[in-house]
Amino acid sequence: MLRSSLLVGAALSAFVACQLPGTGGETVEVQWRFRSAVETDGPVLVDTIGSDPWQVEILEAKLLLGPVYGFAPPRTAFRFSDLIGPSTAHAHAGDDNTLSERVVSELLNQVAVDLLDPAPRMLEPALAEAGPLASMNVLFDEARFDNATESGPTRGGHALLRGIARRGDDEVRFVAVLGETIPDDRIARRLESLPVGGELAEGSTIELRADPRAWVRQMRFDDFVGQEGEVFVEEPSQLHNAWYLGLRDPAGWDARVVD
Repeated sequence: MLRSSLLVGAALSAFVACQLPGTGGETVEVQWRFRSAVETDGPVLVDTIGSDPWQVEILEAKLLLGPVYGFAPPRTAFRFSDLIGPSTAHAHAGDDNTLSERVVSELLNQVAVDLLDPAPRMLEPALAEAGPLASMNVLFDEARFDNATESGPTRGGHALLRGIARRGDDEVRFVAVLGETIPDDRIARRLESLPVGGELAEGSTIELRADPRAWVRQMRFDDFVGQEGEVFVEEPSQLHNAWYLGLRDPAGWDARVVD
């Protein structure tokens, strides 16, 4: 009787293991790549939302990208004892929805990317676990090393934006750096659970796209009307708050496995 139970248990365990996504994946080398979602050779224009919208021409949009973590599909926990014993409550990390998920590839180096450059930017090769890639977390970490200086690509902030807002006869030229508006909190500093979909294999490319037009849509420029020259918008401001919300909007991002 005992032997029969053990054989049944082993068979069930083997069956369940075969059904779990991402099991048995070997280590492979993949390539990370960034590409702008802007696909135009002309001016990059976007209208803000609201009853009296501005049209914004984006002249410069740069972002510090990384770290980025890619996750396998979540496992469904199963134990043979669950069939014959009392049900078990599983704890959940209430402040982090991806704490228990399995990382299958990661981009660790912080890289400055230009969201108006149509050319793809090859980032770095990395090791990965072969199998399905389901989602990503994109972190907006503090600027590090040369990126943290005033002469850096984002002037020491997380991101840099420069443009011209127009409405009727009004025109506002502006430049802003997104820095202290992003709270010092691990959840607030990331875009969480960006869907991917795709299978990682030897030589795969993980491509991440971002669209700076999502940064601008909720901005207002009324307070800067009549100011001469290019206005440097200080933090905190409505512009920076709207920018922060747009930066974390999944609609402004896309991730996929290609090649």
